[in-house]
Amino acid sequence: MTIKEFIRECHEREVFKMLSIYVVTSWVILQVLSVTWQPLGFPETSVTYLILILIIGLPIYIFYIWRSRLKHQVSNDPDDAVEVKNRRVFERFFFTGFGIISFFCAMSILLIVNNSFGNNNALPEFSSVDRIAVLQFENDTGNEKFDFVSKMSADWITHGITDSKVGQVITSEIINEYTEMARSSSAGLSGIDILKSYLKPAKIISGSIFLNGDDLIFRCSVLDGTTNEVLISLNPVNCPTGRPLDCIEEIRQRILGYLSFVDKPELNLQKNPPTFESYQYLMEAKELGAFDSIYPVLLDKAIQADSTNWEALAFKVMYYYNIDDYKKADSLRKAILPKSGLSDRQRNLMNHFNALFIGNNWNAYAYHLEEYKLAPFDFITNRSQMVLALQYINNPEIVDEFYEAINMGELNFQDCQECVNRMYLKALADIEKEEYYKVIDLLEEKALLTNNFWLLRPLIMAYVRTNSFESLEKVLNRLKLMGSTDWEEANTVAGKEILRFYEPDQAMKYFQAVKENSPDKESQRYARSLYYMQDYKQAEPLLKAIIDKEPDGFRNRAYHAISLYKNNKTDEAKAAIKALNEMRKELQFGAIDYAIAQFYASIGEKDIALEHLMNSIANGNYYSPETFQNDYHLRDLVDLPEFNLIMNFWNN
Repeated sequence: MTIKEFIRECHEREVFKMLSIYVVTSWVILQVLSVTWQPLGFPETSVTYLILILIIGLPIYIFYIWRSRLKHQVSNDPDDAVEVKNRRVFERFFFTGFGIISFFCAMSILLIVNNSFGNNNALPEFSSVDRIAVLQFENDTGNEKFDFVSKMSADWITHGITDSKVGQVITSEIINEYTEMARSSSAGLSGIDILKSYLKPAKIISGSIFLNGDDLIFRCSVLDGTTNEVLISLNPVNCPTGRPLDCIEEIRQRILGYLSFVDKPELNLQKNPPTFESYQYLMEAKELGAFDSIYPVLLDKAIQADSTNWEALAFKVMYYYNIDDYKKADSLRKAILPKSGLSDRQRNLMNHFNALFIGNNWNAYAYHLEEYKLAPFDFITNRSQMVLALQYINNPEIVDEFYEAINMGELNFQDCQECVNRMYLKALADIEKEEYYKVIDLLEEKALLTNNFWLLRPLIMAYVRTNSFESLEKVLNRLKLMGSTDWEEANTVAGKEILRFYEPDQAMKYFQAVKENSPDKESQRYARSLYYMQDYKQAEPLLKAIIDKEPDGFRNRAYHAISLYKNNKTDEAKAAIKALNEMRKELQFGAIDYAIAQFYASIGEKDIALEHLMNSIANGNYYSPETFQNDYHLRDLVDLPEFNLIMNFWNN
């Protein structure tokens, strides 16, 4: 019997007809459930379970066809040798096909189970059903003083949805950022256009506020994110004008109830709503941003107005950490942040803070990853996760995952500092992956258009590492002609990169340019230019004078000790390193060990340098464009297996 005869035999015995009935019936059932699971109150995974059941049922059904329709029909004469042979061949063909189908069914089941129910540490990929946009409530009271109430409403609802892990929340701030930075050929895209084209939420929560005498009236609706049809209009909520948070809390509870989640007191970033005044100050601080000088003042006012405002307390701790005032940040963390009665999200952030202050880079990354999973579209959260991946655990390969989470194709990066920050980190990651031409393609046009040094630094690094010195000179000449204050720093970056990869003589002209154009002959920049030029005799006294003024400058102390050693003042150099070693305190995160490693690497003591580098990274130091693999002092160490262990200390 041939395959053609086997197929004809199956057709005559209506095998294909019965299989078609199973397939069509399964398809119809799936279509019905995919439409009705939500109205019927079934879990979303019910569709997945049905697919698994139908796949499992297919080989069982095929075996049923054999038992009930074929087993006793394939031979009309059991004593006929030809018929017996044909029956055996038919059985072989049938069960071979049965085995193949069963194999593919088993593989499909494994894939579905792994993708749908597997427990791994991969970043979450929420379906559109999980995206919820929370719009700022419209202030229809006619009184501007209630603008903060409208903003507070959306923010408080966002906290509740985020902590309850309904899904990814698209906040009004994110929508506004995208709207302000979006471009089109004719006009800017509206907020609704941004939602539909880029963020694509499944649901949109919107509301408005009215006045009725001395009472505020809150109205809220949940809309379908695709059709804008109203899914539910919540009953209006009334409260006195002096107690708007009462209304907001009730609205939040109703929304979470509609989304089928049990209300819990720990759903919010802080367990109890802050006072209205405290919330106002916190919102003002957020809108100004951490780079504004008034930012810490507003945080203090928020805390004074309500000492239980947990979010304001956490923001204050991180503010001082980010400006490298670690001692103050840690003392604040211990003094003002509560240690008990925390929600899951608060506890996770406290663990993140603790990891930062004890120098455990991996835990700092892992705990912040949980926060990132809740808000991957938030620019600041997204950028922070890129920093942690690249500079704290040295895993540039995963930076693209975070970078691509936000589509910046239509965003105007010139008006978006966070866009610039993210491109800078993306470029640094590509530098570490030795994908230098990707950096040039990403940054060349943008860096020259804006002259933003955040973008120029990795571009200069890429030019040097690809031997593109003609392009490098064009950038430097352009900065000089424009009178840019970044011209000297750009020359320094170029010179240090050349020291890392080429002969020292090739770097001298860049440091010479800095030296000749530095207005202050006693400044750190001038002293370091002499040091980089290996003019240790002139650099030594200048660096000593700088150390006397700023004794905590560990890097300057290392450069001074190296200068002493190069000037044949060996005993003085070792005494300087001994003095540096005795300056150890808490919250230095390996800075002293790193400076000592630079000294020993510069005098050829590789083993001692490697030991101090390992201590430095183990104590919480981080990888930057100027340290470890990018530090010319260490260029004789980078190919050693011990150095590779240092580079992967937090990434194993």
